[in-house]
Amino acid sequence: MGLSWPGVLTWSDIAEYYTSADPRKEHHTKNTGQRYKIMKFKLESSAQNLISHYGIGDISVNGQSHAGSLILTPTQLIEPWYSGQPADLTMADFEPLLALKDTDPTEIIILGTGTTHVFPPMKLMAELHAKGIALEVMNTRAACRTYSVLVSEQRPVAAALLPIT
Repeated sequence: MGLSWPGVLTWSDIAEYYTSADPRKEHHTKNTGQRYKIMKFKLESSAQNLISHYGIGDISVNGQSHAGSLILTPTQLIEPWYSGQPADLTMADFEPLLALKDTDPTEIIILGTGTTHVFPPMKLMAELHAKGIALEVMNTRAACRTYSVLVSEQRPVAAALLPIT
């Protein structure tokens, strides 16, 4: 038996709505007669690489765990990627990603620098900018969240992620 406060939908109201013949109709509660539009959520599968979990020493992509650093695009996963410090990154470290420009063009690279936010050399940022690529730098947790939002918006994004320690 569901809770029954005036103006509040109960589980039985929702169940009754979903068993009705017309899923587009408005629903009236028995309690107050108020009208509600009910939205049904459906899990969609995606052909894109999505980050499903991140934590200390682990980043999961599409449910598969990865322990080291990686580069992630909507269609490609490159690992292992880099084992140094963010302050030592060079343009050569991004060559595996830049080689994908014909099959997986990137306009934004989200750089996750591990546990803390550390800027790479400004020279690297300038070199990427000269190629038409923006480099956004943040800790890896924030980078995972940002990548997920941008890839869901179909943006030409890649994530270069150092592990969280």
